[in-house]
Amino acid sequence: SILAEHNVQVTTPLGTIEGTTLTTRLGKTIYSFRGIRYAQAPRFKPPVPVQKWSGVYNATVDGPLCPQPTTDPVSEDCLILNVYTTK
Repeated sequence: SILAEHNVQVTTPLGTIEGTTLTTRLGKTIYSFRGIRYAQAPRFKPPVPVQKWSGVYNATVDGPLCPQPTTDPVSEDCLILNVYTTK
């Protein structure tokens, strides 16, 4: 089981990202950054690198799934990633 404790912020070359600090039942700390956009997805064109943002990017929730047969929310604009790290 993993429990959320509090939010944490890191600064990247593109801006500040806010994620979540998690603690495993073994007491290990994990930093979770979810739903991070790494490119824009113009329709029927190659991806475009994401631009710097102002403010804090909310990476505490999952982004949309790419279109597939499912009842979950989906979007063609799904160029996102999740990062989990111990440091």
